[in-house]
Formats: sequence, structure tokens, C-alpha cells
Amino acid sequence: MYLYSYSQTKFGQCSPVPTPVKPSAPKETWKSLGCYFDTGAPHGLLNKSSTPAETQMTVNDCQSSCKTSGFSLAGLRYGKSCYCDNTIKTVVSNDNLCNAPCTGNATQMCGGADVLSVYQFSVLQPQYNSVGCYVDAGTGKRVLRTFVNVFGGDAATSVTSCAKECDDRGFPYSGTEVGVECWCDTAIQSVAVLAPEGAAGW
Repeated sequence: MYLYSYSQTKFGQCSPVPTPVKPSAPKETWKSLGCYFDTGAPHGLLNKSSTPAETQMTVNDCQSSCKTSGFSLAGLRYGKSCYCDNTIKTVVSNDNLCNAPCTGNATQMCGGADVLSVYQFSVLQPQYNSVGCYVDAGTGKRVLRTFVNVFGGDAATSVTSCAKECDDRGFPYSGTEVGVECWCDTAIQSVAVLAPEGAAGW
């Protein structure tokens, strides 16, 4: 059995790695896209948020408001106004123009005069690493205990599709076997024994 926490090894070529590495959980993050023009013809982002209050504006609060409303972009203007959208309607400006301190946190910049500080929301997917090739001796001695069917059947089974199927079900470990089987678990079982390098597994 080829055991992963997500990188691909060619079937039939085992390269055991003795120390398992669990994948991290998906991480939500906001990335700064810089400063964009916002003269009102049109606005860079079209949906003005009413929260937080303009007297208490921070970058984080604007981002949270836009995310809650289902938008992937958050923009701040004049130090106090929050706008949301899924696409930017204007072009990039000089970052130095986004120099207005936020009313709720003067250490953060919230755009400026006719310019928006724009941020984009994204989810960083977990990264998986190969943890080696293991002997899988069948019932009662399985390295991973949960068999799952990959969407699309045997022809669609791969290291990547198996890892995704396991991840979608909440399992941090995935393993492929005999080219078409996908196995998942919350941990590598205590019966696990690394296979000799070059072995094809059971």
C-alpha cells in the first residue's frame, strides 16, 4: 500500500519515508491586492457595506463583513468606508496613495482619497506528503481501515483523487493499493510495517 498525506509516487516504486507527516487543515486567508482607483465612475467595488460603523473601521472587520455577505473581495476607502465585490471594476493605482489610517485602528491603512485598499479572500488547501510504502496484510492487519469509492470508479482512481476523497470525508491519511483501491483513516495503524524499497505492496 502506498500511503500518503498527498504527493504522488509512481505505482510499483516504493520509497519508504519513516516519519509520517499529517496535513494541516485548510487555512482561510486574505491577500492584499494593492491600491486601486475608485473615482466613482465606476467604483472599484460596487457593494458598500454598512458594517462596521465608519467610525470603527478596520481592515479585518471589513473583510469579515464582505465574507459574511458572500463576497471574495474587500476594499477600504477614505479610512472609513468598506466595499465588497467579486471582481474589481477599475485599475491598479500607486500603493502610496492608500495612506488613510483606519478609523478603528490607526496602525492599518484603509485606502485613501478616491482609492481602495483591496483584499482577496482565499482558502489555502492542505498540503500532503508521502509517508512511504507499507505492507498491507488484509483483514485485521490493514494499515488504513476505511475503503472508499472514488467518484468515477476504478478508472478515476489516482493518488490525487484518493487523497481528495479521504480529505472530503475528514480523513487525514489516504493510501492507494493495486492501482484501483483507495483507503482512508485518521491514523496509520499500529500494525503498519514499511515495505522493502521497490516492493509493489499486497
